[in-house]
Amino acid sequence: MDGAEREVATLLEQLQGLTSNAEQVEGFRRVQEIVQHRDPSGAERRVLRGALPLLGQIVQLRNAALVTSILQLVAQEASSASSTVTTASAETLDVAAALSAGLYEVCHTVLLLSHSTEKNVVLALQLALGSLHSTFEVALRAETVENGLDTEPRRAWDAATRCLEAAAGIVAIVPEATGSDSNRSAMVWLRAWKFVESGVMLLSTAQDSSVYRDPARSNIQPNTWSLDRLSAGTQAILPKTKLEEFGVMLLKAMCEAVTSKSDNRLPLQRRELSVAVNSLSLLASLRPQHMPNILPKLTALSTVVATPGTEDPVVQKSLTANLVKLLSHPSAQVFADEVTDILIAVGASQRAFSAISKSKEQRRKYTSAPTEASLRRARIGKRTATQSITERVENANAHAKRRRVNLSESSATPIPAEKHWQLKKVRSECVILGSGETQDSKHRAKNNQHWCQFLMK
Repeated sequence: MDGAEREVATLLEQLQGLTSNAEQVEGFRRVQEIVQHRDPSGAERRVLRGALPLLGQIVQLRNAALVTSILQLVAQEASSASSTVTTASAETLDVAAALSAGLYEVCHTVLLLSHSTEKNVVLALQLALGSLHSTFEVALRAETVENGLDTEPRRAWDAATRCLEAAAGIVAIVPEATGSDSNRSAMVWLRAWKFVESGVMLLSTAQDSSVYRDPARSNIQPNTWSLDRLSAGTQAILPKTKLEEFGVMLLKAMCEAVTSKSDNRLPLQRRELSVAVNSLSLLASLRPQHMPNILPKLTALSTVVATPGTEDPVVQKSLTANLVKLLSHPSAQVFADEVTDILIAVGASQRAFSAISKSKEQRRKYTSAPTEASLRRARIGKRTATQSITERVENANAHAKRRRVNLSESSATPIPAEKHWQLKKVRSECVILGSGETQDSKHRAKNNQHWCQFLMK
């Protein structure tokens, strides 16, 4: 242990004995300064790696500002280390894995503590979600490194799965509506739901039918992160079969969250229920192997929201739209009769039959997300009437400005002598038309005016 590591360890031990929150935050700032600017090991980050066990203890203190600072520091360093894994050696992968493991262990502690604030729980879930794919990438790279150490990558991935389990536990509990700073509020529930959704998407295979564009949102890349990235050989850190089973377990926790526990009340509030319905529908369309777990839950929920006493027209409208969308998917035809009966009951029979017909058509495959240019063209095509009028006025003004410039240039050019004589002759023949002039004289005067304009050019 060098001087910087000893200094950081001493500061962290002293910090635990302080009673003032302000003093604890100030003491941690000194630790942060040493970690980020005075670490002699450089990219190896030995000072922070040595301090991670103590940070896991300090994060249990009842100091929200201190916990926030710890989360942000570890997340920043872990992100910086993980950004180089594409061309990394075994040592660099080991550093990235150790910091990712430290981040997930701190986040897991925050999720389990009953006195954690809502802000810190949301932050922990957000950081865990943002690091999920990079941690998977680190573990995936560690599988391919010859003679590489798998201790830290395995520890990082195990910590990530523990965080996913904790988030699934949050999703299983109805969010509390009381208290302005509850760590089980609706905001925490929504963030945990998004984290679990990303976990299900990652821990499943992207089958061929998931590449269809129609059932998916246009900004989703369904095949970027999935278990298809694993090689066919035996995996020491990422066993494919176990990961698939874990993904199914997470999905079942999501499905249970939308299952009504009582006949006279909905399982969730309107906002959370709408988010859950849209999320499950998206998972079913992008991962068709999960359709048998998802579609029966959505059909049962559709019956609940249409029952007098628990009816909710907003949720019912969202459910109807999602059921129609899923009915057009080829993998949903096993449940076509049940879904069609529900859609007929809510007055969407025409949409149901149209969706069934669409499921039998050959559709364009979803190969990649749209580019920014295509999205920009789509936005232009959907401009409002006010925007169209504004664009028309701007174009007219620009055209008038160009015309004034051309006329001013023409007037500044001297007229040749021959054109000047012809123009004078034509002007002499131009007369101001009166009310008693014949039609021939009007045509002659009009032609003379055209000659005037031509000779002026």
